[in-house]
Amino acid sequence: MNIPKTMLSHLTAPFIISLTITSIVSGCGVLPAGQASTWILTVTGFTLPVAMVYTGDAAIRARLSNIASSRGAVQALVNRIVMQTVFDVLESQGRSALLPDAVISSILGQLTINITYEPLECKMVALMPMVDTQDPMDDKCIIVGNTVTGICTKMMAGALGPALMCNMAMVIGAITPRHLTIGGTISTSNIIMANWSRTMWQSVVNRTAAQMVHDVTEQMISQRFEDIRQKMVQVERATPGCHQHQQSVRSPDVNGRLTSPGPPHLNSLSTHYCSLHAVSFSCI
Repeated sequence: MNIPKTMLSHLTAPFIISLTITSIVSGCGVLPAGQASTWILTVTGFTLPVAMVYTGDAAIRARLSNIASSRGAVQALVNRIVMQTVFDVLESQGRSALLPDAVISSILGQLTINITYEPLECKMVALMPMVDTQDPMDDKCIIVGNTVTGICTKMMAGALGPALMCNMAMVIGAITPRHLTIGGTISTSNIIMANWSRTMWQSVVNRTAAQMVHDVTEQMISQRFEDIRQKMVQVERATPGCHQHQQSVRSPDVNGRLTSPGPPHLNSLSTHYCSLHAVSFSCI
């Protein structure tokens, strides 16, 4: 039997609409290929913890156990800190909107987070208070407690005499702004998030930036860095031969510890744990 095209159109339209509605309600609806909603994230105004600088000097790492060993290691950790903060903010937003856990997980599953951060390299360090008066006058990262507070350079010290120590505030220079700025983008192909108002998106960006500044300034981020570093090690051990493919992992709790498997919450998210410069997710 030949069905007229007009009748076929009427028959298929409800089915297509039904699929679209089901996709949107499930939180897994996607925009057409090549389309995404993207917002810029900039985090500034934080103090610099030792965990966010690096050195290639094994002797320095022996003195400072939480300093990173490479530029890439710091960037990877910053990526994951930002990722978790974005997740925390969006999860809170979803719960405020009374969305089911499964929908929240699907929404988070269509995020792409790209972070840019240029960490500071500390070829030498000066731990405060300084007591070694014979310390050579080379460029040093000035460290007070768990915070890098400034840089002492040979040029600055030499201008005031070779015997002048770096622990005199007048010769300590400011850390370059690029080491105190985390930038990046948050993109989504999820229909629900892509249609959020500018106010809603700006709220997410502002809350993420504020939480990052709070964590770093209050020195909470250093412990969180260690928690996430340990989580990365566990994931890599559990998935040998790690490539840029997706892997299901357990999400960390508020302290960064791995949670036990549970309902479809954030306990099963697909993430590129092998990527150093981007953290991507897809709806599953």
